[in-house]
Amino acid sequence: MKRVLITGGLGYLGRRLGTSLAASGCEVRLLTRRTGEVTDLAGGEVVRFQTSWEAQGPELLAGVTAVVHLGDPDEKQCAADPVARAHEAFAFTHGLARACQQQRVPRLVYASTIHVYGTALCGEVTEATVPCPAHPYGIIKRTGEDIVSAASRTGGAGSVILRLANGFGAPAARDITRWSLVVNDLCRQAVERRCLEVRADPRTVRNFVTLRDICGAIHHFLGHPLAERGTECFHVGSSRATSLGEMAALVQARCAAVLGYAPELRLAPAGTQPVAALHYSLRRLSEAGFTPREDFASEIDDTLRGCARWFGGQQEKAL
Repeated sequence: MKRVLITGGLGYLGRRLGTSLAASGCEVRLLTRRTGEVTDLAGGEVVRFQTSWEAQGPELLAGVTAVVHLGDPDEKQCAADPVARAHEAFAFTHGLARACQQQRVPRLVYASTIHVYGTALCGEVTEATVPCPAHPYGIIKRTGEDIVSAASRTGGAGSVILRLANGFGAPAARDITRWSLVVNDLCRQAVERRCLEVRADPRTVRNFVTLRDICGAIHHFLGHPLAERGTECFHVGSSRATSLGEMAALVQARCAAVLGYAPELRLAPAGTQPVAALHYSLRRLSEAGFTPREDFASEIDDTLRGCARWFGGQQEKAL
């Protein structure tokens, strides 16, 4: 049986991943720096990070066969205080990689981001494309990749870097505040305002990926033989880019199907300049044996249902 430690285990992706891995038979440890009780957790042991990896590493990593590192600050936290968040993230990732090396943990999966390529994504983007992060979040993630790779080259855990596209999906609980993500925000707008407003050019394209596919990819690479030595990097996304207008229309249609009404759609005026195409290559991911399901409708349905429970008032009774 795999015993998996997830850093950031009570966060947006961590909670979904922990539930998914536990359901598949893995023994899950959810590492957090939060305090307080967790009452709605489906599977997994919550453990607290209180001092340092040097002090707690032997206990936290005892018997662990794989670590999934999700414990970096999110993009809003990075933007609010980039220097402090960078120092915190680098120290934590370096300590984790060193502890994995000392405790002989065989696998470390690091969740990176499409944003290591910067803000002007266009054309074909492969794992060989030179990263050029512009936002503090992308800079922190790119440096985290280097820390993990350096540890692997010097005898640490075989590591996998997953550069995740624009994720979306239902949080495990209302208090996980990831409603600024484009699709999650549209689902909440649909419930709270019965209106979907896209303020950016609706032709703008992004590569979206469901939390279900992200969790599936992480699970796939926990024991993948390609990463037994050194570091491997893979994109995790969908096979085609989707415009903001297309995604808003899909949320509108799913809301009609799931909640019984179609919210008004308000799109900003389209720009006058051509919109660059984007192909986020998944060739290496496919060659490694994983194909995303790309079931956007199902993930949106679950997110709408969650929004109706948490923000919809009387609408919850209709579900």
